[in-house]
Amino acid sequence: MSAASVTENFVGASPLPENGANFRSFDRAAALRDLAALHRPSAGRDSFPWLTWHWRCIGHRTLQSKSVPADHLAQIIDEVRKRPMVSQEDHWVAQNSFKHRTRRTLHLHACNALYADIDLCIDDPSASMIDRLTQRLLLDIDVAGIPQPSYIVWSGRGLHPKWVFSRPLSAAALPRWDACQRFLCDRLSKAGQGWPVDMQARDASRILRLVGTCNNKPGSNGMQRSRPVIVAWDAGQQHDFDVLAEHLLPYTRAEVQSFRAEACAAKTTWQAWDKNRAKAAGAIKALVNSAAGAASESAQSLHWHRLNALREIASARGGIAEGKRNEWVWVAANSLAWGVGSATRLDLEMPHLILEIVPTFTPQEIRLSAGSVIRRLKESGRDGLYRLSNATIAERLGLDANEAKKLALGGVGHVTHAPGAMNLPKMRGLSFDAWRDETKKRFALGGRYAAQVRSRHGPATDPRQAQARVMREGGVSVDQIAAELMCNRSTVYRWCRPT
Repeated sequence: MSAASVTENFVGASPLPENGANFRSFDRAAALRDLAALHRPSAGRDSFPWLTWHWRCIGHRTLQSKSVPADHLAQIIDEVRKRPMVSQEDHWVAQNSFKHRTRRTLHLHACNALYADIDLCIDDPSASMIDRLTQRLLLDIDVAGIPQPSYIVWSGRGLHPKWVFSRPLSAAALPRWDACQRFLCDRLSKAGQGWPVDMQARDASRILRLVGTCNNKPGSNGMQRSRPVIVAWDAGQQHDFDVLAEHLLPYTRAEVQSFRAEACAAKTTWQAWDKNRAKAAGAIKALVNSAAGAASESAQSLHWHRLNALREIASARGGIAEGKRNEWVWVAANSLAWGVGSATRLDLEMPHLILEIVPTFTPQEIRLSAGSVIRRLKESGRDGLYRLSNATIAERLGLDANEAKKLALGGVGHVTHAPGAMNLPKMRGLSFDAWRDETKKRFALGGRYAAQVRSRHGPATDPRQAQARVMREGGVSVDQIAAELMCNRSTVYRWCRPT
């Protein structure tokens, strides 16, 4: 397999100094190409997909961050370039895009690539050494049956191979993307003589170093060094995600769906399946591992879609009434735990999820309601989490027929706010500066989240609202209206509020 030398990187890339001198420049062209390869604007959407840029100055332990829309990548590069101490700072960018100005998996917009963080801990490599390491990695990737990466980044002390998708992958496909990440990192760790892949650096909210900047970790002698982050190899190609999944996963999409269908048809419990799997593991290890992976992805996908459906139902209700809040928090936390699969990520994401469902809950109340989920995830991972049927969830949460049907279908994607707030026109076709000015103006008018807040006194979206107001004006009690219209009391209160 042929590849360009490490000194023949992106256009304008600075070669690595052979004499070990510190790196003192910022490569704008290489940084812009790295960002443009990953982040692409979404056509036909009212809002920008966002990415986060993080930096840390020498002597500081805390990362600083800023969110930037994906269609203004040059803004990040120009801000980095203008910083007076850029060669003495560390810079990272998120590898995936997000719906809001956060880096939470809950707000994931699209997955842009597969990647791995190979930490070689080499302090002072020469250009020829990086070239040899890159060629050895490419050879091991080829022998392992993995398609060659789109490009490989030298992070200053290790390698970051990246497989960029030909088109962004929807957040709904997160479980399958996560499965590909797990199998990719596992195969790289076993390829050749074994590569030191960081297994904790494979989640969807991961940040990696920005090409063209510097890695300022102290060397083995304790002295501060500025090492360049460069592209060590570039194939200039993009990958179809489904084709990559066929190479990486030991099972097909149809097999994933069949595991769920067979489990429902046979009425088998997960506990019995796990027991049978353990018995068969000694004889058919490879087959069982494939089945376990497919079943794990199937369960993760099921709970991820359930979580989006529950968020839609809670948003449509306008909040959860007292008496059911603990159950809602517990079920939502269990579904979120299946989605993120990490206790650390669960601690970070859960407060923001519960803020959508039960805004009045304190962090202590959240941990009390979801304590068993947190404990099980820490002790046993996803295998220890609760496995609930749709009927059980609907019964415990008090869902009506339409809500139960939406839960069974898995939801159609979460939309936090409806457009058209305050009867203002949608902000389409604006430049970033004009969009920012209009956003500030609308915040000043009292609109939350710019043009995506639901008008409090807007037209009724449910035909039962007008009927509820007429009944309430006629002296009918809230409880009687709720029973007659088959809705909860909080909804009736919201419908009948004076305008």
